Amino acid sequence: MRPRGANATAALVLAGIVVAAVAAKPGPASAPRAKAVRTARARGTRPAHPDFSGTWKLSMTRSSLGKTPGQPRARTDVIEHRDPRLLQTLYMEFPSHKDTTVYRYFIDSTESVNRAGSQEIKARAWWAGQVLSIDSRARILVLEATLKDRWSVSADGKALTMRRHIKSVLGEDDQILVFEKQ
Repeated sequence: MRPRGANATAALVLAGIVVAAVAAKPGPASAPRAKAVRTARARGTRPAHPDFSGTWKLSMTRSSLGKTPGQPRARTDVIEHRDPRLLQTLYMEFPSHKDTTVYRYFIDSTESVNRAGSQEIKARAWWAGQVLSIDSRARILVLEATLKDRWSVSADGKALTMRRHIKSVLGEDDQILVFEKQ
């Protein structure tokens, strides 16, 4: 699936995202993983890694979107997380249009190669303790862009925080995106 509304390059720059847009059909939830998470929570312990699965709404008041131009007015992410795979679907609303983008990651440092329009975007994801690290790079026309994301979930599982560093020809920017579980 490609971003809709604006061309793919503009949508990626506007959202401050340089990761892949790929179509993927979600599969059934992983029962063993879900059971392990429920068991760990029932015991009062945390599972080995957080489970990012769910519907997450961006809190515009709790987030710091930086200076990247063209910020969305609203964003909701639907995440299906079954280690080592993670599927993230973003639904973004801009003043002039809506975009839907799908990202696929492999959380074992295997490179994910995706496309946004004609642009190839490469990403690697891995665990650093309880934090999910995702480093992405893309060449938009002849310009290189990199994105470093660090995802974490609050102890109560109700907030997802994405700390992001963007580096491109436009300069560098930092964002803190705070999502609330729906």
